[in-house]
Amino acid sequence: MTGLEKLWVWFSQTLNALAGGAPDETFSARAHREGSKWAPRIDRVLGAGHCERVYRQERERQLARHDVRALSVRV
Repeated sequence: MTGLEKLWVWFSQTLNALAGGAPDETFSARAHREGSKWAPRIDRVLGAGHCERVYRQERERQLARHDVRALSVRV
């Protein structure tokens, strides 16, 4: 991930947190998860399927972190 992409993720997570969401979830992922009116608008600007794609990526990352934690507890 480039520096600019990291900055965009930080901005999106900050916006989501200010809007009452989880601080480690992007606004796009939350829009998809909640079926928000924002999802189609975001998709129009950032490309069809953006919100769903980001949601799935965040979910996979979340599950991977959980798996790593589970392994470290067993050792």
